[in-house]
Amino acid sequence: MLAGLLNPDENHGHGSLLIESFLRKIGVYVVYSKEINLKIETERNANGRRIDILVSWLDGNKKHAVIIENKLNNAPNQPNQLNDYYNAIVSEGYEVDKVVYMPLSKKWQKSEDTDTCKEILNKTIDFDAQDIVDWLESLIINLV
Repeated sequence: MLAGLLNPDENHGHGSLLIESFLRKIGVYVVYSKEINLKIETERNANGRRIDILVSWLDGNKKHAVIIENKLNNAPNQPNQLNDYYNAIVSEGYEVDKVVYMPLSKKWQKSEDTDTCKEILNKTIDFDAQDIVDWLESLIINLV
């Protein structure tokens, strides 16, 4: 569902508003245009593993990405999961601007409790279900 909301080409009627707002919320600033070749991919292959959502775009000749790991279903952490995703995307020539770790609640699961290396944790934001609700509510208030 989140991937559909973020994709400006879906039929939600808000174009790039949702992806630009979400990226700003996590500290990534992108101005959408067709030239940036924005892609929202689900279950993206990363050396035999699957990234839940990969947001990627071009800034000139530079490839950028945001990795989103969905734990909203309370899924357990897999060994080296975020490390493997990050390294796979970097090996494809991307700069990973953020890794979004999305637990049901930050009270129960946090990225810092995983085996993720410090370099990647420094680019990681925990964004739980309440953060999603707050983000969507702020969008609704601004749209009305």
